[in-house]
Amino acid sequence: MKRFAITLLFGSLLLAACNADDTTSDTVSASQSSAVSIASMPVLTENLPTYNIRFANEPYPPFNILMPNNTFEGLETDILQAIAKKQGFKIYTQPYVWDVIFKDFKQSNSHMVGGGLASEDFDLSEIALSKAYMRSPDCVVATHAKKLQDWHKRKIITVSSDELDDSLIEDYQVKRRNIHNVRTQYQALGGLLNKQADVTISDCHVLKYHIYGTLKNQSFVIKELSIEPHDTSYDLVFGVHKDEKELLKKINAGIEQLKQSGEIDKIIKKWTTEQTNP
Repeated sequence: MKRFAITLLFGSLLLAACNADDTTSDTVSASQSSAVSIASMPVLTENLPTYNIRFANEPYPPFNILMPNNTFEGLETDILQAIAKKQGFKIYTQPYVWDVIFKDFKQSNSHMVGGGLASEDFDLSEIALSKAYMRSPDCVVATHAKKLQDWHKRKIITVSSDELDDSLIEDYQVKRRNIHNVRTQYQALGGLLNKQADVTISDCHVLKYHIYGTLKNQSFVIKELSIEPHDTSYDLVFGVHKDEKELLKKINAGIEQLKQSGEIDKIIKKWTTEQTNP
């Protein structure tokens, strides 16, 4: 099962209490604010309804990246902006510590939870799930194509928060002694360049964000792992407060509009190809 749980720096349990302390290139440090606008709204939008969405306060590129000016950018942010524009509402984000992001959701002023999440990441006691806006399978990455042919027999770097180790051992007969964990996908790719391992396995879109971004001058080969069509654990969704039925309808309608127009594909391409730098 795919897991998109994000390993966060443990801090205060209050809203927007932590600043990330990650020195790798995929973490942007910034002071947290309790509500940050992410939508560039058209003129004369004062009367549009406003909905608050909680994101984990540690960046998760390319889905959400907390910028130094206290705004979010990223693939999922762009999708929300496009939905809000088409459906006529405003979005504000609330950075939150992942460990408690669902704890007081029912009594809060939050309407949604997002962050590049699959259905299994949500506490469904007070949340209804939107339609999937995209699929995000896992990829195997190496510096040479020959290493992909027998990747399951080689030394592998995985990202701790992906929680892939057991499934690799069970499904691909990978030896546990051949698995080494790191904290981020960027570190994993760096480990390949430094010859600490032969391959790394993680979310395809996160890996591509780095490969075609800050590591674009390096040479990598990528292989997408096959998944069953009915396996929904790779489907990314938004979580909406169960009482916000009208908002859920708007989110689902917006997702369908973006899929039919091809705009979602364009947004994904923006963040996972050589044009990825925002």
